[in-house]
Amino acid sequence: MHSFALKAPHVDQLLKGNKLADYIKSAAALAKTSEAIRVFEAGDYKDFKILNDPTYKGKQWSAHYFGGAIEVLAETFFEVFGAKYNIQNFKSTDDFDDPMEDTGVDHFAESIFQQRCGNTRVAQALAPVYIQTKGTVNPRKEFTSNDGARLPNFFMNAQARAIASGHAYTARYILFTTAKGLHYRLKANSGDMCEIINYNAIRKLTDSNVSFWNKMREKMNVEIQDLPSSMDPEAAYNVKKTVTE
Repeated sequence: MHSFALKAPHVDQLLKGNKLADYIKSAAALAKTSEAIRVFEAGDYKDFKILNDPTYKGKQWSAHYFGGAIEVLAETFFEVFGAKYNIQNFKSTDDFDDPMEDTGVDHFAESIFQQRCGNTRVAQALAPVYIQTKGTVNPRKEFTSNDGARLPNFFMNAQARAIASGHAYTARYILFTTAKGLHYRLKANSGDMCEIINYNAIRKLTDSNVSFWNKMREKMNVEIQDLPSSMDPEAAYNVKKTVTE
């Protein structure tokens, strides 16, 4: 389980709603609290300021709190919807019980089945999947090579890992992001090999999906919410049972 789920403050406020936009907004707001900065940033929180971030105009906030909130969102998303994206055996780098060195890849997984990727590559079953998570409050943002997101580092590190493990032509690369995706130049520079799961894709699967957000609440020890009464009673019971098991 991602360490954010076990150490983050204010998780009850973070998980009040059942919509992606509310979650992102809350994560950005809570990242400015002294408690978030104390837990996630080194040094005295009163001396900590994130630099070169026009979104926050020099205000004190914890980039690691916000980033961790999006990474645990990604972890839960792939645990719930992984099969839809041909993903299994998902693991976060920042796992509480078994942390790995973060050298540019946030999560690791495997493909379930063989999958064609573009015109020249075929991802094989059980071949590695490298996943990078990038959170932003702007759902229309397109990442570029030099915008500070360091996505080229992800591509370089993940591809080096794929080559070293003998999966140069069979691995997959995924960007999970609350932005729109990649600028066309970065997309071309990365060989158009990156699959994008963006804000709209995440929103469509999670907005008003109480069972999904309850899975998040279960992880963070927050009281789960009742499922909508419009759901078939037997289906509601089965979903709630699955979430709480």
